[in-house]
Amino acid sequence: MRASNDGMTLGRALLEFGLAVPARDLLPDATAIYREYYDREGTETWMLVKYTYEYADLVRSWRLGYHLHAVGDGPPIAHAHCEPGHGLRGTESAHHFRAIEYDLREANAVFMRLYAEDRAPDCDELLPLSIDRG
Repeated sequence: MRASNDGMTLGRALLEFGLAVPARDLLPDATAIYREYYDREGTETWMLVKYTYEYADLVRSWRLGYHLHAVGDGPPIAHAHCEPGHGLRGTESAHHFRAIEYDLREANAVFMRLYAEDRAPDCDELLPLSIDRG
């Protein structure tokens, strides 16, 4: 786990931790990373302003991510990513899907259920973030 101490002086904080689920020969079958970004409101309150929760199924080479941040020039919006991919990405793909806002425990429950049931995310259940009304 990593937390930034800059929040006290800059009014911003990052909480980040990851996990790896070892299997055969201690090589991971799945990994996850959780990042939450906070801005200070007043002297006592921290507000969550952005998050990225990422799950990588290394056996099947699939990625599922839940994010809350701006997409393009708009306001922050909850969305998902679900696509082939080996490992966790540092960059965001163009594949954005609609999603509800998750908290860290809810996202982790989804990720661990996928792992426990030994199955990849079902991307067919997700709808595109943008609706084409043309």
